[in-house]
Amino acid sequence: MKQHAFIVRELTMRELRRKYARSALGILWSVLNPLLSMAVLSLIFSGMFRRSIENYPIYYLCGYLIWQMFTAATMASISVFADNRALLLKVQLSPELFLIARVMTAFVNLLFSLIAFAAVLIVFAIPFHAGMLMIPLIFVLLLATSSLVPPIHNLLAAVKSDVVIYSGQGASPYTFSWVNTPGVLIFIAAFVGGALQKASLKVMGQVLWATLKQMSKTIITLVSILAAAKIMGYCGMTSDIAAFLVAVTGSAYPIVAPLIGSIGTFVTGSATSASVLFSGLQAETASALGMDAVWLVAANTIGATAGKIISPQSISIATAATNTVGQESTILRKSIGYYILFVVVFGLIALLAHPLAALVL
Repeated sequence: MKQHAFIVRELTMRELRRKYARSALGILWSVLNPLLSMAVLSLIFSGMFRRSIENYPIYYLCGYLIWQMFTAATMASISVFADNRALLLKVQLSPELFLIARVMTAFVNLLFSLIAFAAVLIVFAIPFHAGMLMIPLIFVLLLATSSLVPPIHNLLAAVKSDVVIYSGQGASPYTFSWVNTPGVLIFIAAFVGGALQKASLKVMGQVLWATLKQMSKTIITLVSILAAAKIMGYCGMTSDIAAFLVAVTGSAYPIVAPLIGSIGTFVTGSATSASVLFSGLQAETASALGMDAVWLVAANTIGATAGKIISPQSISIATAATNTVGQESTILRKSIGYYILFVVVFGLIALLAHPLAALVL
């Protein structure tokens, strides 16, 4: 364990040196970046939208810094094995150590960014209390309960229930993990954070009830749409839609591959679910057309991201968060043009770029 900790520390220091060696501002950029972003958005909300949100810079930074950390950790982890290929081949090291080092690098950058948070607290004369120091511990909680720490992860994952929802062909029990899911952990973290800030159970209960009331229509919408998505999947309706498009388009199928991915996101509300739902179909179609399966699966995934633009679940969540419930149809009508543009562009890339790339290479 000590050896692993030493390796992670050294890898993290190497990543930090590499990151800041390429920047003229060095560590100072980790402080300036959130401040500049905060200033731009504050100007947009107060000037262009003419909406006043009390202590908006604080409100923005609380979410942005955590989101930026997770985004940086995710993006850096995508290429971790390719970037360290030579070292992995030469030295007998666990690959997970390189992943942990990338995540720890993002965490250290978060600590630097908290300097900006502290500066804004001082400027807006927000009283400081010890609970604010617990913000980075949300990351520690999520990391400690992830698969990177098997003893804790496996213990929490054991708290689950298997329920048979569908018993037809290819069916399998649906597993409900009662503790070891991000939503539940964030819910627990919210109550822990409230306790650290000396909020009473009565106050936290009132906030929870007010949130449930605000989100009630969104919850009903999401549950209904997810139920419809499951029914469509179980009865084969979604697959039939995709199969029809394959039969109609033939060799021009790549142009509609992103469209199929977007349909999956529209129905399920999740680009991940759309990828799971249609990746097999895309791979089989690629084999039938003599194309690279990876290319069509990628087209499906990029189309799935476009589907988020018109996803009813996403729109419902957005209206609830911005207190514009009832404007869903207006938002959908104004968004659909952008969705069509993205799907068409993605389709043309899927159809034309693959043979062009093969010709060049």
